[in-house]
Amino acid sequence: MITIIPTSGISNRMRAIDSAISIANNTGHALQVIWIRDKKLNCKYSDLFLPIENVEIVEKSFTPLKFLRASVLNFYLPSIIRFLLGIRFYSKAKVHQLRDDKYDFEQITDSYSNVVFVSNLRFYPVQQPNALFKPIDQIRRRVEHITKSFTDHTVGIHVRRTDHKKAIESSPLALFFEAIENEIENENKSTFYVASDSSEVRDAMKDSFGSKIILNPQEPGRSTKEDIQHGLAELFSLSKTQKVYGSYGSSFSQTACEISSIPLIMLNQEKK
Repeated sequence: MITIIPTSGISNRMRAIDSAISIANNTGHALQVIWIRDKKLNCKYSDLFLPIENVEIVEKSFTPLKFLRASVLNFYLPSIIRFLLGIRFYSKAKVHQLRDDKYDFEQITDSYSNVVFVSNLRFYPVQQPNALFKPIDQIRRRVEHITKSFTDHTVGIHVRRTDHKKAIESSPLALFFEAIENEIENENKSTFYVASDSSEVRDAMKDSFGSKIILNPQEPGRSTKEDIQHGLAELFSLSKTQKVYGSYGSSFSQTACEISSIPLIMLNQEKK
């Protein structure tokens, strides 16, 4: 049995689950996903995606003791429980280290019968990234509504703000304005779907470029189930554009492009 505990935001979790599915398919092991609702993603898997064939999804509102980091504060009980249950546990830091060392994860799953991985990134090669993730009907209809005005000249703009320091510093708003202006100069029919977690960014884009800007009618947020569903609709809407100008360091920009295999131009002022 392989168990994956994906962490962080939607796109991070999709990448981690994708990796585990690929390992399970290549080794013939059963796969279980422990989906934990937390302050970074306070939403059930079932409120976002349809079930994935041959993958067991277990919803949790807290991290079970056996999957916590063992320390003196919890009397190292997680390690004791894992030992008694025969669980081979790989923390997020360990998984990422093994990935960087190009370790053979199949060797781990073939050596132990009960393996648990914690991750928020893709740690194993995947042939068709994100192909198995299908939004629930409510979100699919929202994507259809957002994208009904898209044309062959609709470009995606993803501006990550709020708590993403790297994106804010490396991808200032001026770079996105410059990119839009260049696109319009090259093709006057261009329109732009703007996905952002900042209302100020959305307003600035609309004020500057008017009818060329397409927005999701719902205001951005990150705390409620509806906010997370809105974010997933943004992700799949971005994937239906012709290409995406993305925020440096944001997995959201990358995942949107992976879904439909469209070009990603990561805006980074340090490389200008």
